[in-house]
Amino acid sequence: MRRLPGLLVFVFCGLVLLGGCAFSPERALAAEMRAMEGQWQDMQMRPETAWVRQQQPWQGGLLYLLSFEAIRSNGQRSDCLYTLQIEQKGLEWRATGSEGGCGPLGGDGKPMSVGWGQHSGQDRASLSHVGGLIYDQAVVTVQVVWEDGEEQRAEVANGSYLALRAGRHELSRVSGLGSQDETVYAYENPLSAPGKAN
Repeated sequence: MRRLPGLLVFVFCGLVLLGGCAFSPERALAAEMRAMEGQWQDMQMRPETAWVRQQQPWQGGLLYLLSFEAIRSNGQRSDCLYTLQIEQKGLEWRATGSEGGCGPLGGDGKPMSVGWGQHSGQDRASLSHVGGLIYDQAVVTVQVVWEDGEEQRAEVANGSYLALRAGRHELSRVSGLGSQDETVYAYENPLSAPGKAN
């Protein structure tokens, strides 16, 4: 079988793989964002508002915290926040996990948002993450408590926070702390409270 010339392979990638072969994590991220635009039926992403709030290395790849605004079919605007895991497979970078959601624009009066989830798969180790947007500048750091009592601190950067942990873990509590470690906002996961169903 004849091998395709390199230029032809590049053109093939560009035509078939919606945005081309991603030879950098940034291109993989851009391709995933384009794919996300077509995922919703009742909501439209506003790409011009997209902002990579944080980028953290994770197990040989990168994990991005991406925010953007979206407009629902009824005209309501929302803040959306997604974590996207980008990994290198051979010469190509690609998204291997993404998760997120949308909430009221501006936080609906709350000082910060709280979202969490897990990424896992056959070809990668499990990852648990907690992240959100900061709406009140009084919150300067965030304390995360997992279901097994493990605690983490996540610094606020670009109006956001992100805590990562290997393995599959449930969130127990998140606290937004001020400059003197005082609690500005606290959220407890009701599913992890004693006596509650999991």
